[in-house]
Amino acid sequence: MSEQLRALVRNRQVIHLRALDLDIGIESLTIQDFVEIQRQALAEYKRELLQTWTANADLLPDQDRQALIRDAFQRAEKLTADELPRKSMDGLGATLDYPAWWMNSTPHGRLFAIWLAMRKYPGQEGMTLRRADEIFTAAAGEVEQVADAVGELSLPTGPAEPEGNARRRGRRRRNRRSGT
Repeated sequence: MSEQLRALVRNRQVIHLRALDLDIGIESLTIQDFVEIQRQALAEYKRELLQTWTANADLLPDQDRQALIRDAFQRAEKLTADELPRKSMDGLGATLDYPAWWMNSTPHGRLFAIWLAMRKYPGQEGMTLRRADEIFTAAAGEVEQVADAVGELSLPTGPAEPEGNARRRGRRRRNRRSGT
């Protein structure tokens, strides 16, 4: 395992949600988590395709409607992650693969990534997606803060640094936010 990957696995952070007076812990996402995100993004994409393909099926005669629905399900079933489209990121001109776009640009994708990061933190292993949704519905204004923290912890920006340096850097960042 490279030093960068080894450093990523150790990244942890506790975030205080002011609206709920609640501390939640998050850990960096790993390759296994990104595979899980890819699976979920593919499932969501297939669901959207099925809805699009069958949206007006009720306008067709019954026999044609059944054939259309059967065909749509067969086409969606064969779709693989390699066939997912690239998506534009908020008009910046950059494109991302579909799972990365889904995780960064859709509410469900963001919640899913945050939930994966939360349930890895010691003591939060039993966190359910439903509970994470309830927490962030109650603390709606603070979702961006947590999503940004998950992204910062999970994306390597350079060579791995000793754990003490990362801890000091995290303290400085928290102090800047709190004004101390």
